[in-house]
Amino acid sequence: MAETTDNTVTGLPAKVTIDPQNPPAHTPREIGLVSGFLGKEWGAMTAAEADQAGVWLTLRRLGYDPTWDQALDVLVDYRTADPTNGGPPTSSPDSAGSGE
Repeated sequence: MAETTDNTVTGLPAKVTIDPQNPPAHTPREIGLVSGFLGKEWGAMTAAEADQAGVWLTLRRLGYDPTWDQALDVLVDYRTADPTNGGPPTSSPDSAGSGE
């Protein structure tokens, strides 16, 4: 059966959020696995391969056991956490401070 990009077949989330300032943690074993998937050293990844690795690692941190290829079909949302509350960044309209 074919996998779909909405992940209805794989059971994976359709999207993960990654804070680029705090990338997903990884084990030495996972570094070796990713290097094996790529056929090259961890530090020689392209930007696209780094995105795929980030999604794959995030899914693993969320309790899933994705294949390397399944990580290609999950959307990634890069979002820096709000340092005041740990949540997503927030913004106020320009008039919030001026009362206008």
